[in-house]
Amino acid sequence: MRRRSLKTRLTLSHVLVTLGGLFLLGVALIILVQRGQRAEMISSLTAQAQVYAVYASELAGDSTTLAAVAPTLVQRFNPPPDTTVRVLAPNGSVLFASRDLGNFPSRAAVPLLTSPLPIQPFALEHNRRFVAYPIMRDEQTIGVVELSQTVTRDRALLGLLLIALIPSAAFALAVAGLAGHLLASSLVRPLRDLGRVATTIAGGDTTARSADRSDDEIGQLAARLNTMADELQTRLAEVERLANARQEFYRAISHELRTPLTAILGTAENLEDDASPDQRADLQIIQTEAARLQRLVDELLQPRDSTPVPLRRRQPIDLSELVAEAGRIMQPRAERAGVALTATTEPGLAILGDRDRLKQALLNLLDNALTWTPPGGSVALRACVERAIARIEVEDGGPGIPPQIRDQVWQRGFSTTNGQGQGLALVREVVAAHAGTARILDQPPSRIELRLPLLIENKRTKEQENKASRRSA
Repeated sequence: MRRRSLKTRLTLSHVLVTLGGLFLLGVALIILVQRGQRAEMISSLTAQAQVYAVYASELAGDSTTLAAVAPTLVQRFNPPPDTTVRVLAPNGSVLFASRDLGNFPSRAAVPLLTSPLPIQPFALEHNRRFVAYPIMRDEQTIGVVELSQTVTRDRALLGLLLIALIPSAAFALAVAGLAGHLLASSLVRPLRDLGRVATTIAGGDTTARSADRSDDEIGQLAARLNTMADELQTRLAEVERLANARQEFYRAISHELRTPLTAILGTAENLEDDASPDQRADLQIIQTEAARLQRLVDELLQPRDSTPVPLRRRQPIDLSELVAEAGRIMQPRAERAGVALTATTEPGLAILGDRDRLKQALLNLLDNALTWTPPGGSVALRACVERAIARIEVEDGGPGIPPQIRDQVWQRGFSTTNGQGQGLALVREVVAAHAGTARILDQPPSRIELRLPLLIENKRTKEQENKASRRSA
C-alpha cells in the first residue's frame, strides 16, 4: 500500500482535528440550547401554574366547587399557545381539561396528589413537557393544576440551528484545509531541502550543506546533517590519503620484488640447460611458481580506482593436469612431514576458469590438510566426473573441523586459537567465482569437497566418443 506524502497527511490531520472540534462544539451547543429551552419552558409553565393555583384557591373552598370554577381559570388567564391546562382532584381524577390528554395524571402531578387512585398509568403525551402545582385551601390540598406544552417549536428551532451550523462547519473545514495545507508546506519545505542536500552528498558531492539555521527541530537536524557531511568529508580525505600512501608503498616495493624474481627465473632457465631430467622437473616448478608470484606482484600495480576481480582471465583448463601438478608441488613438503600424499584424477576434466586462482585454491587445501595430518598419516587429493560436474575431494588424517565452526571457517579472517581453518575463505571465493560450491563433508575422516561445472564442449565431446565406442562395439 502506497503511503501518502507527509504534506497530505499533515493537511488531513489538521482537517480531521478541526472536524472533530466542530462536531464536539456543535453537539455542546445543541445540548446547551436544548437545556435552555427546557428550563425556560418549565419556568414559564411553573409561573403560569402558580397563578392558576392561587386564583383557584380563592374561588373554591373544596374539590367539589373546584370543578365548577376550573373553566373560569382558563377564561380569566388565557394560557400561552400550544399549552394545555388540566385541573385534577386530590385523587388524580381529571376535573377539567382544556384539551383531552387522557384520564390519568402526569408524572409531574403524581407527587402532589394526596389520595391517588390505586392504578394510575401516566397520561404522558408524546413530545410534551408537564409541570404541576398544588391548589391549597386552609393548608389542605384541594386539587392540582397541571400545565403542559408541546416541544415541536423547540425541536423546529433546533433543526434551524443545525441547518445554520452545516454551512458554517463546511466553511470552517475549507479554511482549516487551506490553513493545514499552508502549515504542512511550511513544515515539509525544509525537509525537502534537507533531502536534496542528503541526495547530493550521497551522489559524491561532500561539499553540499544545508542553509537552514533555525532553532527548531528541523534546524537541529540540518545542523547534524552538516556536521555529518563535515566528518564524512574529513574521513574521505583520510581514506584518499591512505589509499595514495598504500599505492606509493606498492610501487616502492614492486621494483624490489621484481628484481629477485627476475633473477630467480633467469637462474632457473640457465640451470635447466645442464640439469638432469629429475632436476629439470624441479626447475620447471620453480619457474612456474616464480612466474605466478610475478603476476601477483603485477596486480599490486593496478590503478587504485580499478575494481579487483576474483578471476584475472578465463580460459579452458585441464583440471586433471592441474590436480597432478598441485600434488607434485606439495609432495616434497609431505615427505618432510612424514605424510603420504596421493593425487588421483580422471583424464579429460576440462573446465573454464583462471588456472592460477584454481591452483592457489588447491594448494591452500593441501597446505591445510598437511598441517593437520600427524606424521604417519595420509592426505588424498582426488578428482572425478559426476554428471556434468568436476568433483574434487581432499581427505586428510587430521582431527577434523568441529561442527560448531564449520560455517565460520569459510569467513575471511576467521581462525581458531591454533590457526585451524585459515585459507579456506579464499578457497570458497575462488570456487564461487567459477560458479562452483565448496563444503565440508561428514567426518571422520576429514574431507572437503569442491564441485566445478565442466565445459559444455567437453561434455558433448565425451558423449560423442561414448556413442562412437558403442557403435564400433
